[in-house]
Amino acid sequence: MQLSYINTKRDFERRFFFDLVYEWEDIISDTLNIPLYHEYRPYLMYRNMRNKYLRQIPILREFLYPHKMSLCFDMNPVEQPRFNSKHIIPWIIDFYLPEEKLPQFNCAYREHPLVLISCLDAYNFLNEHKDLCPDIKIEYLPLSLPDQYAFDEKYLQQKKYAIALVGNQETTMKSFFERYVTEHPEVTYVYRKNDNGEFKYYTNSSDSPIGGGIREDYVNIIRSSKVTLYATSMLYGARDGHKNFNHVTPRFLELLAAGCHVLCRYIPNEDTKHFELEKFCPSIELYQQFEMLMDKALKETIEIDKYASYLKKHYTSVRAQQLKEILSRYE
Repeated sequence: MQLSYINTKRDFERRFFFDLVYEWEDIISDTLNIPLYHEYRPYLMYRNMRNKYLRQIPILREFLYPHKMSLCFDMNPVEQPRFNSKHIIPWIIDFYLPEEKLPQFNCAYREHPLVLISCLDAYNFLNEHKDLCPDIKIEYLPLSLPDQYAFDEKYLQQKKYAIALVGNQETTMKSFFERYVTEHPEVTYVYRKNDNGEFKYYTNSSDSPIGGGIREDYVNIIRSSKVTLYATSMLYGARDGHKNFNHVTPRFLELLAAGCHVLCRYIPNEDTKHFELEKFCPSIELYQQFEMLMDKALKETIEIDKYASYLKKHYTSVRAQQLKEILSRYE
């Protein structure tokens, strides 16, 4: 099985958490030498069609790539079958369906030749309940770190903040952090704040923001920070009607690539074993453990060779080659 193009929603889907998806798409496109197809903004022969509604008809894609296989990223599982499913390989980023919704999942995805699952916990769950989604072929392919954020030891010379809190914080780790900075007021840290509907980053030593909600500011802040906190998704709790899988997200890779010590809390499972979280930090359960590890992290430099060799396994260009290997098994 060979891919001919990648479906991208970047012309109309502007929510910030899709930025990472578009970075993955660009690298996979370059690595596998396949083009991007811009959904709802078709190009080539019908780019200039005046009727905007006509331009949005998915069937027009078939005139560009008749019977060609494509890749698409699904942020979450779709609920209904999509047009031309038999020529699309979806890569599901956040799978959260409970057991009772698997028959609906089977109905929505059964026409696809293959479905990629990014969470090993979810992949194992689906295999355990194959009787509820018998028509779907699945493969595990984890998420990755875009190559442009590759680790570089020069980031270690840029550290000016002790701790950075980026993104949502797990309740227990946040409480440990708050106690620590109360007992260690000399520590400079960065935190994120919702300022009139816009996320901005501040330090505890200044009332002026040092960054906004754009991805570049996030990357610059973690590269400038010595220690960060991370927790796997299961510890944040499940939304109503969702099953909570213990998913290691790309943020863990981003924090390592920025040259940070990463203090972690997680429930050990196949996903955490695959990403070797224990290699970098045990799961923190007690404040005394948090304090000891934080004191150590603030004094010590990371192990450069360890970080570099680990991250080489998780760049997006590597995933693109793994995807190619998976598809070769379905010739």
